[in-house]
Amino acid sequence: ENVALIAGMGEAARIAYENIEQNSKVVAALRDKLKESLLANVPHLHLNGHPEQRVPRNLNLSVEFVEGEALLMRLNMVGIHVSSGSSCTSQALKSSHVLSAIGVPPELAQGSLLFTLGKENIADDIPYITEQLGQVAGLLRNMSPLYHQYLKEAEKNAPVQ
Repeated sequence: ENVALIAGMGEAARIAYENIEQNSKVVAALRDKLKESLLANVPHLHLNGHPEQRVPRNLNLSVEFVEGEALLMRLNMVGIHVSSGSSCTSQALKSSHVLSAIGVPPELAQGSLLFTLGKENIADDIPYITEQLGQVAGLLRNMSPLYHQYLKEAEKNAPVQ
């Protein structure tokens, strides 16, 4: 047995446990700042899950009129690493059963992104993430027939001035 590795793993677990409460508070605050920034600046974005009672490290959002896999690839190209769907289905090309169970419609679940945050992330990352998600979502929406249909219907139903 690799005794040194086992001892090292035990020490790492002890340190992680010792700091779990403080680390969770820091990461949760960062997650909340990211959530606020994205929801305020990226149109047609939906928060999945409870607005307050959340796991500190995760932020799951759906981008309306866009497929999650296309978002995932484009964001990856600009250095933003997210997954599509929930952590249970991140490798599957289908809607998450978890998102379905909490009432997220299939068309929104298909455009979901899971941000997983940790102590490596910093608040200075948020403006870049917000800007890039806005640009990528806008680009992909412009290619979406559903988005163009939505715009036509919105224009048709707009009050006449």
